[in-house]
Amino acid sequence: MPLHKAAGYTCIVASLVHAIVYLNAWAKADTLHGMLEPTQVAGIMGGIALLLIGVSTVPYIRRQRYECMLRHLTSAWPCLTN
Repeated sequence: MPLHKAAGYTCIVASLVHAIVYLNAWAKADTLHGMLEPTQVAGIMGGIALLLIGVSTVPYIRRQRYECMLRHLTSAWPCLTN
C-alpha cells in the first residue's frame, strides 16, 4: 500500500476515533446540546465528507463506481479546504 493511502486511511480512522471519544465524553457530561454550535456542525460536516471520501476509495467500490467516486471527491473538496 502506498504511503499516501496509508496516511489517508489513518486520518479517517483517527477522525472516527476522535468523534467517538468526544461524543462519549459529552454524553457522560450531559452536554450534547453543545453539538449544535456552528463550529461543531462544521466539524460534523467535515467528518461526514471525510467518511464519504474513505468509503469511495475502498477498492471494490472504486472499481465498480469510478465516476461516482470522482463526483464525491470533487464535491467534498470545498468542505475539506476551509
